[in-house]
Amino acid sequence: MNRFRYLFLAAAALPLCAQNDWPGWGHDGSNQRHSPLKQITAANVSKLAPAWQYPMKIEPYKLSQSTPLVVNGVIYSIAPWSVVFAVDAKTGKAYWTHDMLAAIWGSPIVIDGKVYLGDEDGDVAVLATGRTKKVLFETNLGSSIYSTPVPANGSMFIVNRNQLIAIGRREFRNGLLPASIPSFMHNLLKRVNIHLG
Repeated sequence: MNRFRYLFLAAAALPLCAQNDWPGWGHDGSNQRHSPLKQITAANVSKLAPAWQYPMKIEPYKLSQSTPLVVNGVIYSIAPWSVVFAVDAKTGKAYWTHDMLAAIWGSPIVIDGKVYLGDEDGDVAVLATGRTKKVLFETNLGSSIYSTPVPANGSMFIVNRNQLIAIGRREFRNGLLPASIPSFMHNLLKRVNIHLG
């Protein structure tokens, strides 16, 4: 018998818009982990009820510990173990799923309309945000990725068990791809057109 875990949203939440996005695990570039929303208060929290639920198949020893993201009214999250999914934040309607085929330990992050994530097999995937699944790029870094890609100071950092890789916007915008960036990252930069900061 399949067991299910559910992702719940409070019925009191107002429709989400761009100013209320949560594009990364720490909310903003400073990772403040603070929401500016004011709809849920100490006075009304006891009256909240689930607005919808999204079933996630649970298997023994497989879990999800990622932070759900919200961008333009779409939630992006990780179902236990290996599946990234997109659902409507207001209704819970499923838009798409993408199976990475290996455990995803970090959270996805959205930058410039793209969802970035890595998995335990060392795979990196870049998917377009939105209601239709579109895989923009996939590659393998050769070693497990256990963390979330991190943008900082005009670069995006991806770490696997053996390397810290920094992708700088200046190098990309000027067409300068230093030899220190492995060939798979050259391809990622060329295909995805990253714009950071």
